[in-house]
Amino acid sequence: MDEKKKKILYVITKGNLGGAQRYVFDLATGLPQKHCEVVVAIGTKDGSALKDQLEAVGIRTIPLTALGRDVSLSRDTESFRALWKIITKERPDILHLNSPKAAGLGALAGRLLRVPQIIFTAHGWTWNEDRPTFQKLLIKLISWCTIILAHHTITISEREREQALALPFVPSTKVTTIRNGVSKATPLPRHISEERLGVPFAPSLITIGAIGELHKNKGFTYLLTGFAEAVKKLPLRLIIIGEGEERVPLTKLIAELGISEKVFLVGTHANASELLSAFDIYILSSIKEGLPYVLLEAGSAGIPLISTDVGGVREIVDDMHNGMLIKAKNSDEIAHAITYLYEHKEVRDSFSKAIKEKITKEFSAEAMKERTYSLYR
Repeated sequence: MDEKKKKILYVITKGNLGGAQRYVFDLATGLPQKHCEVVVAIGTKDGSALKDQLEAVGIRTIPLTALGRDVSLSRDTESFRALWKIITKERPDILHLNSPKAAGLGALAGRLLRVPQIIFTAHGWTWNEDRPTFQKLLIKLISWCTIILAHHTITISEREREQALALPFVPSTKVTTIRNGVSKATPLPRHISEERLGVPFAPSLITIGAIGELHKNKGFTYLLTGFAEAVKKLPLRLIIIGEGEERVPLTKLIAELGISEKVFLVGTHANASELLSAFDIYILSSIKEGLPYVLLEAGSAGIPLISTDVGGVREIVDDMHNGMLIKAKNSDEIAHAITYLYEHKEVRDSFSKAIKEKITKEFSAEAMKERTYSLYR
């Protein structure tokens, strides 16, 4: 960084645990305090885990109590006013915006207040979600306005950069792909992971694992339906780490499918990547993603992967070389993929080795941070 100490203000919509929050935490804590002053403004309507983690390591945070993912004219107006006050008071040299709501409001406020540098990271374009057409068009318009207002946009996969450049008047020089990166995985011993997750020791079962917010975007209904088909014939169990608004309907579906004794919704766990050792196979069933951290972490730990072919996943998983790609919203493919990997241990072993090598070589946390910091310079 330059000799003059720079102030960097990060803004993010939700304060719960997830990929975007992990990204902000890694960047905010990786900057040298000698050269930078870091502040993080966080929407706390949907949780405060990120705020707690940042403050535990000495990063100053500012809560945005009205800011949340859902659209609300009154709360969004209040959030814009709060961001305006924060930017006016903090006077950041760099405003780094994350997730659509925070980015849209922050980019407008930042431009009007003449922040020298506004950077927007798109953690998966929201218009790729399963929504009504008019909503997708409105979201695409807002995202386009955010790209135009920001001085630079970071996409976390090449596919999403191509989608950004397909929008009108977006020059290629204004959009950069910087892939997410992870440090070397250090999972706990399996018996400790199972103990912390509160699941019984079951060496005779193959454990399928998933980590994510219990949200429709994660496709857990399709995962449960596909798993229910596979478990009819195979000794399996499924552990899902995460919490969210879909817990009640998912719990109801588990009961309806008759798999209550085989599925464990274990809630949120801090440092969930340490618990990956409890899984024999990792599955990502999402309908929409950017470049999911959780696949990088599972791959770094050498867990064989099954994933829906969404977002930038294809940049991580080479189908039938280091994992399996399946169609989104397809329970039959989930059942087939689980069955195939269960029956072919040699393939699981091959995937494990190949994905670990790729993550180590191509998805370094240090490389991600350095490329991002280079934009700050």
